[in-house]
Amino acid sequence: MTEIRIKSQLKALLTSKVAKACLIVVAILVPLAWVLYSARQSATSELMSTLFTVGLAAPGAGIATAIFGLARYVLRGRKVRLRIGERVRIPRSGIDFRVEDLGVVQLFTYRSRAFMALIPAHISEQLSAASLGDGSHSLGPYVVEFPVGSNMKTFEVAEKLQETYPSVKVEKIGAVAAMQEIW
Repeated sequence: MTEIRIKSQLKALLTSKVAKACLIVVAILVPLAWVLYSARQSATSELMSTLFTVGLAAPGAGIATAIFGLARYVLRGRKVRLRIGERVRIPRSGIDFRVEDLGVVQLFTYRSRAFMALIPAHISEQLSAASLGDGSHSLGPYVVEFPVGSNMKTFEVAEKLQETYPSVKVEKIGAVAAMQEIW
C-alpha cells in the first residue's frame, strides 16, 4: 500500500475565508499606500515629505502583516494530519503503531467536520455518540480531524484500508450532536 498522507489541499487554503480577507486588506491598503507615496513625491517641504513617509509605514506594515499571516495559515494548513503506510502515525498526538495492529476505524462528523478514530486491536474501548457527547472515553489521541478541503475523505481512507487489510473493522458512527473536547 502506498503511504496515505492527509493534509489540506493548497487550493482549499487559497480559496478560504482567511485568504479572501487577506486579499481584501491588501486591495484596500495598496491604493492608500500608493496615494501616500505619490503625495510624498510631490511634497514641497521637507516636513511634509517626512510626514508622508511616516504615514506610509502604516499601510506598508498592514500589507506585510496580511501577507505573512496568509503564509503562516497556508504553511500550518499543509501540515500532515495523518500518515498511513507500514505504520499509522498521528503527528498531533504522537501515536505511532504498525498498520497490521489496526483493529477498528470509526468515522463520525461533528458540526460538518469529519473525524476518524484509528484504534489498535489491543484496545477494547470504542467510541459511541454517547461517549463523544459526555467525554467518557480515553481515545482522544487516536482521533484525527480531517481538514476542510483535505486530499482524501474519511470514507476513502477507510475503503483503502479495508481493501488492503480486510481484518480492519470500519464503523460509521454518523453525525454526533454534541462532543466534548477530545484532545
